[in-house]
Amino acid sequence: MNNAGIIGMGHSYPEGILTNADLEKMVDTNDEWITTRTGIKQRHKAAENEYTSQFGSKAALQALERANLKPEDIDIIICATTTPDQIMPSTGALIQAQIGAVNAAGMDVFAACSGFLYGLTMVESMIKTGQIRYALVIGAEVLTKYVDYTDRGTCVIFGDGAGAAVLGPVPEGKGILATKIKSDGRYEEQLALPRRRHEIGNDAHKHRRPRTFFQNEGQRAFQSCGAFDGRYLG
Repeated sequence: MNNAGIIGMGHSYPEGILTNADLEKMVDTNDEWITTRTGIKQRHKAAENEYTSQFGSKAALQALERANLKPEDIDIIICATTTPDQIMPSTGALIQAQIGAVNAAGMDVFAACSGFLYGLTMVESMIKTGQIRYALVIGAEVLTKYVDYTDRGTCVIFGDGAGAAVLGPVPEGKGILATKIKSDGRYEEQLALPRRRHEIGNDAHKHRRPRTFFQNEGQRAFQSCGAFDGRYLG
């Protein structure tokens, strides 16, 4: 059985920057409040004509170059995102086309902050069993397009960009030692991009609402994470 590990990494982010000073002009906040709670001084912000797949593709190509591989060497691309370019085709499939990974499958994992780890866990098993040899796992978002800039609890946190990792076989004693993933959907309201179920389907046009924004109950979410079983941390 093969060992699986990360053999190349890349990143990409938009040129646009939103500083804490910028946010002070938009919402009731200040640099000291943001920095002491998040450590963030600035975040990158995509333009209206920039999309998740663009950043994912650039990050993927950089990771491939650092892994000394070509796009056609990749067997599968998993893009972890909650802000896909569109519902279908998947952003993973769009990246597959944009970088010329002609031999790869492409798909998305829709698991918010933990999505990259979900993708990593999936491809690790596939490499170990010999089903595939090389994989790209990408975490990419344009979260600022879904941020309410009147809500200081969320707008100070989110930014845009992508990170990518090439995974493949590595020598014995190297690579990923173990993974463990878990979900708890009982806390859905603590960090959500809500869309009521009746707004999906043939009657959705009857329930048109303005653009939906992230909703974040930061303190409760922090407490819930802190209560997680220690076996899933570290």
